[in-house]
Amino acid sequence: MVTQTDPARGLKDRPHLPYTPAVSPKKLPREPDPEVTRLLDDLKAWCDQEYGRQSEIARFLGVDRKRINDWLARRTEPSLGMGLRILRFLQTQQAQNPETPDQP
Repeated sequence: MVTQTDPARGLKDRPHLPYTPAVSPKKLPREPDPEVTRLLDDLKAWCDQEYGRQSEIARFLGVDRKRINDWLARRTEPSLGMGLRILRFLQTQQAQNPETPDQP
């Protein structure tokens, strides 16, 4: 049996330290980005116009409807890529229905 003082293994006498998992630092709260806030406000306004629109944008983006709901409730924020896809979607919707002035 190999002991802790086995010179062939290069181990020295030292006390065993208990395992402590690495603790990540807490995230500091940050102010919401005004551009993301404006984009989500525009998305919420579009979704509030008609029932079922959260499902429609979720299908377009390829995400769950819950994720759309989390964004609109400000529990999470979309990634940059998703934000650009949302912007493109809203611009497409505005081009199809130019009479809605609250779109970007």
